[in-house]
Amino acid sequence: MKICPFCKISIDDNSYFCDQCGKELRICPQCLTFGRGKICTKCGTKLMLAKDFNQETYNNRPINTIASKAVQPISTTLEGLGNSASLTLNSEKGKYLIGRRAGDWVSVFCKNGFISGKHAELNFDPAQQTWSIVDLGSTNGTFINEKKLIKGEKTPFKTGDTIRIAFIKFTVK
Repeated sequence: MKICPFCKISIDDNSYFCDQCGKELRICPQCLTFGRGKICTKCGTKLMLAKDFNQETYNNRPINTIASKAVQPISTTLEGLGNSASLTLNSEKGKYLIGRRAGDWVSVFCKNGFISGKHAELNFDPAQQTWSIVDLGSTNGTFINEKKLIKGEKTPFKTGDTIRIAFIKFTVK
């Protein structure tokens, strides 16, 4: 089964259009994920129409194998240290924003004045199968293992690392 990148509904592997929303499906020939638009948001490669994807050109793998690999989510959890917050990251989404006024967990951070409005961004790299974090110019900083991150620089993290968003600590599980 494939997951439609537009409506997130499961559709048949041999589909070139989503059965639910009717959108034409596109695939990234580099990281083999399905996406929207013209460029893969995970690796930057130009997307191609699923109907034009030549499976023999791409390592002789059947399209069903490619589709199932493309939608296998990898979950990572940032578990709060000294707080009850727990943030679950899913590779299928690939990008999360952390902030007091904007982002995926506004309800967690909205009452913390030391968290910037748009504090940091978490990104998944499908080619490396790793997560990274970028400080977006926050006032009180973003840290990995107590090392302050440089504004705008992607810094990878792994299981066991400690991430600190201003004064809120998480451990990567």
